[in-house]
Amino acid sequence: MSDMRSMNDDVSRQVAAKLVERQGGRTDAEMAALLGCGRVYYWQIKRGVRRISYEMAKRAAQDFPEILPIILRDLTGEPTAVIS
Repeated sequence: MSDMRSMNDDVSRQVAAKLVERQGGRTDAEMAALLGCGRVYYWQIKRGVRRISYEMAKRAAQDFPEILPIILRDLTGEPTAVIS
């Protein structure tokens, strides 16, 4: 699997929603720095313009382990369901 592979739309939206939920009072620039990406890339993911890559999801899971079940469902091919 290439690290640049992106998740499908549904899974990417679920991960993005969880990241937005966990963003709290951080600015987009602060959140992007935490995730190791640029502010514009994070904003695009947050708004659904782009899908999150597995590489970024792996970095995000280090700080936000609650997204791991979402990622694992995608990797194992299980039906995607909204995970709260």
